[in-house]
Amino acid sequence: VFITVGSAAKRQYLKKLFPKLTDKQFSSSRDLSFKTHVMNETRGKGVDLVLNSLSDDKLKASIECLADNGRFLEIGKYDMSVNSRLDMSEMIKNKSFHGILLDALFTTDENTPQSVLRDRKRIWELIEEGIKTGTVKPLDRSIFGVDECEEAFRYMSSGKHMGKVVIKIRDEEPNGQPMSKKPLLMEAVARTVFDSNKVYIVSGGLGGFGLELIDWMCERGAKKFLVTSRSGFKDSYQKSKVKKLQTKSGADIHIVTDLDLTLPKEATQLLNIGSRLGPIGGIFHLALVLADSAFDNQTFETFRTVCQSKSDQFLTLDIVCRKYCPDIDYFVAFSSGVTSRGNVGQTNYGFSNAIMDRICDVRRADGYSALAIQWGVIGDVGVVVRNTGRDDVVVIGTVAQRMPSCLQIMDTLLQSGKACCMSFVKCEPKQEASGGKENFMKKLAHILGMDDIKKVDPNTKLLKLGMDSLMAVEVQLSIEREFGSVLTAQEVRELSIARVLEIGSKAEA
Repeated sequence: VFITVGSAAKRQYLKKLFPKLTDKQFSSSRDLSFKTHVMNETRGKGVDLVLNSLSDDKLKASIECLADNGRFLEIGKYDMSVNSRLDMSEMIKNKSFHGILLDALFTTDENTPQSVLRDRKRIWELIEEGIKTGTVKPLDRSIFGVDECEEAFRYMSSGKHMGKVVIKIRDEEPNGQPMSKKPLLMEAVARTVFDSNKVYIVSGGLGGFGLELIDWMCERGAKKFLVTSRSGFKDSYQKSKVKKLQTKSGADIHIVTDLDLTLPKEATQLLNIGSRLGPIGGIFHLALVLADSAFDNQTFETFRTVCQSKSDQFLTLDIVCRKYCPDIDYFVAFSSGVTSRGNVGQTNYGFSNAIMDRICDVRRADGYSALAIQWGVIGDVGVVVRNTGRDDVVVIGTVAQRMPSCLQIMDTLLQSGKACCMSFVKCEPKQEASGGKENFMKKLAHILGMDDIKKVDPNTKLLKLGMDSLMAVEVQLSIEREFGSVLTAQEVRELSIARVLEIGSKAEA
């Protein structure tokens, strides 16, 4: 038996728990040295069975420790969730790879195969038997109070805990008697889930936000999309993004370019096209045209140009949906904060969005689904950023809201039950950095559980230094607080020490 551990303390813990283990059976899970150790100890043969939860290059190294006719049991989810590649040459000597979903042992329904039910029953029998004989014992645990959630997550992300980290919600009842104290109520936001059998119409869906929205909806279960666009594909990015959604996410995306949705007849035709693919599940209206100018220069034509793409289409869709699909799950307008806060040169745009907001008010009052989202400046792919080429534009006292933030707030907005909501990032006055690049590197070392990060090769990625998902969140928030740089989860996973230093240098410049 060979074991990998992340620290000397964990090695001592296991040796105390299992006295027959020796130092030769341990190696580090922080780097790839365990492969050399295992192969040396087995004289190049490898092991017959690997139980693995390591990811990336450590998963590959674990597979390379497998002997001929060996079995690899993968209980981690990271590499499977990101569809990591696996070299098939590793399986050539009768080796086998098994993806194990431990959750399935605890959840069953009428579709669960009999073989899984038998395995589940046998496992429970072994556990019960082990408890009776004293072989199976409760795991060690570190307990935090309900008001110490942040400390609990920080402690767990440090990788120093043994066993489980437990948050104690309330005290145990004395003698098993119910307590008279009122139950603790905790606010939660439901996760939005879309029906894979239903069709979702996205008007203006080939724009930057539209494609990101479709991607987000795919992650939440949606598979069928009817996308409207005045001009179709404009660039190679749009084509590659749609192709990626179709191949990677299995999305069925149909693009319509020749319908005028201000006309009830053609809006009805759009619903008919969608209905042939499946029941209509929702409409997300993102289409827009800008015709900005000072109020004195605004004309009937500038108002009509903007209203045709925004409020006129939305009103027509409302009319035909009431008739042909009144029970639609989502009827969402991407409106603008200009409606509530105003903006120089955009009176016509604010007017058109205000109409959409009012349509949603009336639909809600009539018992239909409806939501208007008044967005501030959209970062990354928004119209303002695309037109100016800058992500630091200040508009009506707000700054660009990055796309990950927009998508993160969608659950709250779609589940709010409101007719109209607003989402924006307030422009705060710049504050002095709390300690600069040097102090931040010390903090980064602390997050990763390292003594001196300066001794590490600058090109080393943080993932290779043992950064897990919880550490990644703390690194992401720390960089944002210290340097004002907002990184996506994928960008954080790709971070190296050199890249962190580069971000710090740019912030201090």
